[in-house]
Amino acid sequence: MKGQLDMQWKDVTTFSQVEKDRTPQTWVAMAGDFRIVVTRHRDYPPEKWILQCAPFFDIKELAPTDIELAKASALDLVKGRLSTAMNAINI
Repeated sequence: MKGQLDMQWKDVTTFSQVEKDRTPQTWVAMAGDFRIVVTRHRDYPPEKWILQCAPFFDIKELAPTDIELAKASALDLVKGRLSTAMNAINI
């Protein structure tokens, strides 16, 4: 959880001029060169959050519907992929 508290998330949601609902829908955090995005996606139900983080995740549906839990889940998934990659390098 410490990493979650240290991670700086930025709301980068864009809206059309006619949209009245200004609820944040896209959050971005940088971890070195990795851009971690937690966002809503038009091809998924409106309560679902999606993770994007190249090269590990193009589109990954996250289980939590709460944004803070979705961000934490995204970080855990990215950390897991990075750990797997590091273990493979250390063979």
